[in-house]
Amino acid sequence: MSTRTPLPHNVPIVDENGNATPFFQRLMQDVLKEKAVTDGLAEAAVPGSRQVIAGTGLTGGGPLSANVTLQADPEFIRDTIASFIIAGSSVTVTHNDGANTLTISSTGGGGGGSGEFPFNPPSLTSWTAASTAATFSAVNYPKSGLAMNVTSSGAARHIRVVKDAPAGAFSFGARVVQIVPTASSEQGSGLIIRNKTNGRCLVFYQYSDNALNLQNWTTADAFSANVLSNTGPVGRRSSTTLGLGVDAGGTVTAYIGNGAQWQILGTTTIAAFLGAGDLEYGFFLFTQNTAGRIGKMLVPYHIDSPGVGVLNDADPV
Repeated sequence: MSTRTPLPHNVPIVDENGNATPFFQRLMQDVLKEKAVTDGLAEAAVPGSRQVIAGTGLTGGGPLSANVTLQADPEFIRDTIASFIIAGSSVTVTHNDGANTLTISSTGGGGGGSGEFPFNPPSLTSWTAASTAATFSAVNYPKSGLAMNVTSSGAARHIRVVKDAPAGAFSFGARVVQIVPTASSEQGSGLIIRNKTNGRCLVFYQYSDNALNLQNWTTADAFSANVLSNTGPVGRRSSTTLGLGVDAGGTVTAYIGNGAQWQILGTTTIAAFLGAGDLEYGFFLFTQNTAGRIGKMLVPYHIDSPGVGVLNDADPV
Protein backbone atom coordinates (compact mmCIF):
# COMPACT_ATOMS: atom_id res chain seq x y z
CA MET A 1 0.00 0.00 0.00
CA SER A 2 1.24 3.54 -0.88
CA THR A 3 2.38 5.75 1.97
CA ARG A 4 2.20 8.96 -0.10
CA THR A 5 0.10 11.87 1.20
CA PRO A 6 -2.82 12.63 -1.16
CA LEU A 7 -2.33 15.75 -3.27
CA PRO A 8 -4.24 18.64 -1.70
CA HIS A 9 -6.71 20.36 -4.04
CA ASN A 10 -5.02 23.74 -3.67
CA VAL A 11 -1.54 22.56 -4.75
CA PRO A 12 -0.83 23.46 -8.39
CA ILE A 13 0.56 20.76 -10.67
CA VAL A 14 1.75 23.25 -13.35
CA ASP A 15 3.19 26.72 -13.17
CA GLU A 16 2.10 29.79 -15.14
CA ASN A 17 4.12 28.59 -18.13
CA GLY A 18 2.38 25.21 -18.21
CA ASN A 19 5.36 23.26 -16.83
CA ALA A 20 5.00 20.62 -14.10
CA THR A 21 5.74 21.97 -10.69
CA PRO A 22 8.64 20.41 -8.69
CA PHE A 23 6.19 18.92 -6.23
CA PHE A 24 4.22 17.24 -9.00
CA GLN A 25 7.41 15.92 -10.58
CA ARG A 26 8.47 14.30 -7.29
CA LEU A 27 5.00 12.87 -6.93
CA MET A 28 5.17 11.25 -10.38
CA GLN A 29 8.64 9.83 -9.64
CA ASP A 30 7.31 8.16 -6.47
CA VAL A 31 4.35 6.75 -8.39
CA LEU A 32 6.65 5.27 -11.05
CA LYS A 33 8.93 3.72 -8.44
CA GLU A 34 5.98 2.06 -6.69
CA LYS A 35 4.71 0.77 -10.02
CA ALA A 36 8.07 -0.81 -10.77
CA VAL A 37 7.95 -2.60 -7.45
CA THR A 38 4.41 -3.87 -7.90
CA ASP A 39 5.16 -4.96 -11.49
CA GLY A 40 8.10 -6.98 -10.24
CA LEU A 41 6.04 -8.63 -7.56
CA ALA A 42 3.39 -9.52 -10.07
CA GLU A 43 5.94 -11.15 -12.34
CA ALA A 44 7.37 -13.20 -9.43
CA ALA A 45 4.02 -14.24 -8.05
CA VAL A 46 3.20 -18.01 -8.18
CA PRO A 47 -0.19 -18.71 -9.72
CA GLY A 48 -2.69 -20.53 -7.56
CA SER A 49 -2.74 -23.40 -10.06
CA ARG A 50 0.96 -24.18 -9.36
CA GLN A 51 1.49 -27.38 -7.28
CA VAL A 52 4.26 -29.16 -5.38
CA ILE A 53 4.47 -32.72 -6.74
CA ALA A 54 5.69 -35.54 -4.45
CA GLY A 55 8.54 -37.36 -6.22
CA THR A 56 9.76 -40.95 -5.84
CA GLY A 57 9.82 -42.00 -2.20
CA LEU A 58 7.78 -39.00 -1.00
CA THR A 59 4.15 -38.38 -0.08
CA GLY A 60 2.19 -35.15 0.32
CA GLY A 61 2.37 -32.07 -1.90
CA GLY A 62 -0.51 -30.11 -3.41
CA PRO A 63 -1.42 -26.59 -4.67
CA LEU A 64 0.49 -23.61 -3.31
CA SER A 65 -2.70 -21.87 -2.30
CA ALA A 66 -1.97 -23.23 1.20
CA ASN A 67 0.95 -24.62 3.20
CA VAL A 68 2.38 -27.78 1.67
CA THR A 69 4.13 -30.69 3.48
CA LEU A 70 6.33 -33.38 1.94
CA GLN A 71 7.38 -36.48 3.88
CA ALA A 72 9.27 -39.71 3.18
CA ASP A 73 7.16 -42.70 2.16
CA PRO A 74 7.79 -45.49 4.75
CA GLU A 75 6.86 -48.23 2.28
CA PHE A 76 9.39 -46.95 -0.24
CA ILE A 77 12.10 -46.85 2.44
CA ARG A 78 11.39 -50.42 3.55
CA ASP A 79 11.38 -51.71 -0.02
CA THR A 80 14.64 -49.89 -0.80
CA ILE A 81 16.40 -51.30 2.27
CA ALA A 82 15.16 -54.80 1.50
CA SER A 83 16.44 -54.56 -2.07
CA PHE A 84 20.04 -53.74 -1.20
CA ILE A 85 20.50 -56.10 1.78
CA ILE A 86 22.03 -59.29 0.38
CA ALA A 87 22.17 -62.43 2.50
CA GLY A 88 25.70 -63.73 3.02
CA SER A 89 26.85 -67.19 3.99
CA SER A 90 24.61 -68.80 6.63
CA VAL A 91 22.30 -65.75 6.65
CA THR A 92 18.72 -65.36 5.40
CA VAL A 93 16.87 -62.11 4.71
CA THR A 94 13.05 -62.20 4.74
CA HIS A 95 11.03 -59.18 3.63
CA ASN A 96 7.35 -59.39 4.63
CA ASP A 97 5.76 -56.57 2.68
CA GLY A 98 2.32 -57.08 4.17
CA ALA A 99 3.57 -57.00 7.75
CA ASN A 100 6.11 -54.24 7.02
CA THR A 101 8.97 -56.26 8.51
CA LEU A 102 12.51 -57.20 7.46
CA THR A 103 14.02 -60.18 9.29
CA ILE A 104 17.72 -61.09 9.14
CA SER A 105 18.51 -64.54 10.57
CA SER A 106 21.60 -66.69 10.94
CA THR A 107 21.21 -70.24 9.62
CA GLY A 108 24.63 -71.38 10.80
CA GLY A 109 26.86 -71.12 13.82
CA GLY A 110 28.48 -67.82 12.96
CA GLY A 111 31.15 -66.04 11.00
CA GLY A 112 34.38 -67.95 11.53
CA GLY A 113 35.66 -66.85 8.15
CA SER A 114 35.69 -63.26 9.23
CA GLY A 115 37.41 -64.02 12.53
CA GLU A 116 34.38 -63.21 14.64
CA PHE A 117 33.40 -65.47 17.55
CA PRO A 118 29.66 -66.13 18.00
CA PHE A 119 28.68 -66.58 21.63
CA ASN A 120 26.41 -69.56 21.21
CA PRO A 121 26.91 -73.32 21.58
CA PRO A 122 26.22 -75.93 18.88
CA SER A 123 22.60 -77.01 19.06
CA LEU A 124 21.55 -80.64 18.90
CA THR A 125 18.81 -79.58 16.50
CA SER A 126 21.56 -78.95 13.90
CA TRP A 127 24.25 -81.40 15.10
CA THR A 128 23.88 -85.13 15.73
CA ALA A 129 25.44 -87.15 18.54
CA ALA A 130 26.99 -90.54 17.74
CA SER A 131 29.05 -92.93 19.83
CA THR A 132 30.28 -96.49 20.28
CA ALA A 133 30.75 -96.11 24.04
CA ALA A 134 28.66 -98.27 26.32
CA THR A 135 27.06 -95.20 27.89
CA PHE A 136 27.23 -91.67 26.56
CA SER A 137 25.20 -88.47 26.45
CA ALA A 138 25.06 -85.08 24.75
CA VAL A 139 22.93 -82.35 26.31
CA ASN A 140 22.35 -78.68 25.49
CA TYR A 141 22.33 -76.47 28.59
CA PRO A 142 21.04 -72.95 27.78
CA LYS A 143 23.41 -71.19 30.19
CA SER A 144 26.47 -73.43 29.78
CA GLY A 145 26.62 -74.91 26.29
CA LEU A 146 26.84 -78.38 24.81
CA ALA A 147 27.88 -81.02 27.36
CA MET A 148 29.35 -84.29 26.04
CA ASN A 149 29.88 -87.27 28.33
CA VAL A 150 31.30 -90.78 28.13
CA THR A 151 30.18 -92.45 31.33
CA SER A 152 31.22 -96.06 30.64
CA SER A 153 33.90 -97.11 28.17
CA GLY A 154 36.37 -99.74 27.10
CA ALA A 155 37.69 -100.37 23.62
CA ALA A 156 34.70 -98.34 22.40
CA ARG A 157 35.38 -95.02 24.03
CA HIS A 158 34.23 -91.89 22.22
CA ILE A 159 31.33 -89.55 21.51
CA ARG A 160 31.15 -87.19 18.55
CA VAL A 161 28.58 -84.48 17.76
CA VAL A 162 28.74 -83.90 14.01
CA LYS A 163 27.07 -82.74 10.83
CA ASP A 164 27.69 -83.50 7.15
CA ALA A 165 30.44 -81.42 5.57
CA PRO A 166 29.61 -79.38 2.47
CA ALA A 167 31.33 -80.06 -0.83
CA GLY A 168 34.43 -77.90 -1.07
CA ALA A 169 35.75 -75.57 1.62
CA PHE A 170 34.55 -75.31 5.21
CA SER A 171 35.92 -74.31 8.61
CA PHE A 172 34.77 -74.76 12.18
CA GLY A 173 36.00 -74.40 15.73
CA ALA A 174 35.00 -74.41 19.37
CA ARG A 175 35.89 -73.29 22.84
CA VAL A 176 36.61 -76.62 24.52
CA VAL A 177 36.39 -76.90 28.29
CA GLN A 178 37.90 -80.14 29.55
CA ILE A 179 36.27 -81.60 32.65
CA VAL A 180 38.34 -84.44 34.10
CA PRO A 181 35.96 -86.33 36.40
CA THR A 182 38.53 -88.33 38.45
CA ALA A 183 42.24 -88.20 39.16
CA SER A 184 42.79 -91.35 37.11
CA SER A 185 40.80 -90.16 34.11
CA GLU A 186 42.59 -89.58 30.84
CA GLN A 187 40.71 -87.99 27.98
CA GLY A 188 40.97 -85.89 24.85
CA SER A 189 38.56 -83.06 23.99
CA GLY A 190 38.42 -81.31 20.64
CA LEU A 191 37.39 -81.56 16.99
CA ILE A 192 36.96 -84.30 14.40
CA ILE A 193 36.72 -84.66 10.62
CA ARG A 194 35.54 -88.16 9.70
CA ASN A 195 35.29 -89.95 6.36
CA LYS A 196 31.83 -91.55 6.42
CA THR A 197 32.82 -94.03 3.72
CA ASN A 198 35.89 -95.66 5.30
CA GLY A 199 35.51 -94.47 8.91
CA ARG A 200 38.93 -92.81 9.06
CA CYS A 201 39.24 -89.72 11.24
CA LEU A 202 41.41 -86.66 11.65
CA VAL A 203 41.15 -85.53 15.27
CA PHE A 204 42.49 -82.33 16.85
CA TYR A 205 42.26 -82.27 20.61
CA GLN A 206 43.64 -81.22 23.95
CA TYR A 207 44.59 -84.17 26.12
CA SER A 208 44.21 -84.28 29.89
CA ASP A 209 47.96 -83.56 30.22
CA ASN A 210 47.25 -80.29 28.31
CA ALA A 211 49.13 -81.33 25.16
CA LEU A 212 47.56 -80.45 21.79
CA ASN A 213 47.54 -83.21 19.19
CA LEU A 214 46.48 -83.50 15.54
CA GLN A 215 46.22 -87.21 14.77
CA ASN A 216 45.03 -89.78 12.24
CA TRP A 217 42.71 -92.46 13.63
CA THR A 218 41.57 -95.53 11.67
CA THR A 219 38.21 -95.30 13.46
CA ALA A 220 36.83 -92.87 16.02
CA ASP A 221 38.04 -95.34 18.68
CA ALA A 222 41.47 -96.34 17.33
CA PHE A 223 44.61 -94.19 17.08
CA SER A 224 46.78 -94.59 13.98
CA ALA A 225 49.50 -91.92 13.76
CA ASN A 226 50.45 -88.52 15.10
CA VAL A 227 50.47 -85.60 12.63
CA LEU A 228 51.68 -82.89 15.02
CA SER A 229 51.81 -82.10 18.73
CA ASN A 230 52.32 -79.02 20.83
CA THR A 231 53.19 -79.58 24.47
CA GLY A 232 54.53 -76.08 25.17
CA PRO A 233 52.81 -73.09 26.80
CA VAL A 234 50.33 -72.71 23.93
CA GLY A 235 48.67 -75.96 24.93
CA ARG A 236 48.78 -75.55 28.68
CA ARG A 237 45.31 -74.38 29.60
CA SER A 238 42.24 -75.95 31.18
CA SER A 239 40.18 -74.78 28.23
CA THR A 240 41.21 -73.80 24.76
CA THR A 241 39.75 -72.69 21.45
CA LEU A 242 40.57 -74.99 18.54
CA GLY A 243 39.78 -74.64 14.85
CA LEU A 244 40.10 -76.65 11.65
CA GLY A 245 39.85 -75.23 8.14
CA VAL A 246 39.60 -77.22 4.92
CA ASP A 247 40.23 -75.27 1.73
CA ALA A 248 38.91 -76.08 -1.74
CA GLY A 249 42.10 -78.03 -2.55
CA GLY A 250 41.77 -80.31 0.48
CA THR A 251 44.46 -78.74 2.68
CA VAL A 252 43.55 -78.94 6.36
CA THR A 253 44.89 -76.24 8.71
CA ALA A 254 44.88 -76.63 12.49
CA TYR A 255 44.40 -73.46 14.54
CA ILE A 256 44.48 -72.42 18.17
CA GLY A 257 43.21 -69.04 19.32
CA ASN A 258 40.46 -67.22 21.16
CA GLY A 259 37.84 -67.11 18.41
CA ALA A 260 38.89 -63.69 17.11
CA GLN A 261 42.65 -64.15 16.65
CA TRP A 262 44.23 -67.42 15.56
CA GLN A 263 47.60 -69.13 15.39
CA ILE A 264 48.40 -71.89 12.90
CA LEU A 265 49.78 -75.06 14.47
CA GLY A 266 50.28 -76.93 11.20
CA THR A 267 48.67 -78.46 8.13
CA THR A 268 47.90 -81.78 6.52
CA THR A 269 45.63 -82.83 3.64
CA ILE A 270 42.43 -84.81 3.27
CA ALA A 271 44.15 -87.08 0.75
CA ALA A 272 47.04 -87.92 3.09
CA PHE A 273 44.92 -90.19 5.32
CA LEU A 274 41.17 -89.65 5.17
CA GLY A 275 40.96 -90.26 1.43
CA ALA A 276 38.00 -89.88 -0.91
CA GLY A 277 34.45 -90.02 0.41
CA ASP A 278 31.76 -87.98 2.12
CA LEU A 279 32.93 -86.16 5.23
CA GLU A 280 31.35 -85.17 8.51
CA TYR A 281 32.80 -82.76 11.06
CA GLY A 282 32.18 -81.63 14.59
CA PHE A 283 33.17 -82.05 18.24
CA PHE A 284 34.96 -85.04 19.72
CA LEU A 285 35.54 -86.56 23.17
CA PHE A 286 37.35 -89.80 23.92
CA THR A 287 38.67 -91.58 27.00
CA GLN A 288 41.71 -93.76 27.52
CA ASN A 289 40.94 -97.26 26.19
CA THR A 290 40.63 -98.81 29.64
CA ALA A 291 37.37 -100.26 30.84
CA GLY A 292 35.43 -97.97 33.14
CA ARG A 293 37.24 -94.74 32.24
CA ILE A 294 34.91 -91.75 31.90
CA GLY A 295 35.24 -88.29 30.37
CA LYS A 296 33.37 -85.02 30.12
CA MET A 297 33.71 -81.86 28.03
CA LEU A 298 31.77 -78.65 27.49
CA VAL A 299 31.44 -76.59 24.31
CA PRO A 300 30.13 -73.15 25.38
CA TYR A 301 30.81 -71.42 22.04
CA HIS A 302 31.46 -72.54 18.49
CA ILE A 303 32.21 -71.41 14.92
CA ASP A 304 30.71 -72.99 11.81
CA SER A 305 31.51 -71.54 8.38
CA PRO A 306 30.48 -73.68 5.39
CA GLY A 307 32.15 -72.43 2.21
CA VAL A 308 35.00 -70.70 4.07
CA GLY A 309 38.25 -72.71 4.25
CA VAL A 310 40.33 -70.50 6.53
CA LEU A 311 40.08 -68.77 9.87
CA ASN A 312 41.34 -65.22 9.41
CA ASP A 313 43.85 -63.20 11.42
CA ALA A 314 46.03 -66.29 11.71
CA ASP A 315 49.78 -66.30 12.41
CA PRO A 316 52.13 -69.30 12.61
CA VAL A 317 53.01 -70.50 16.12
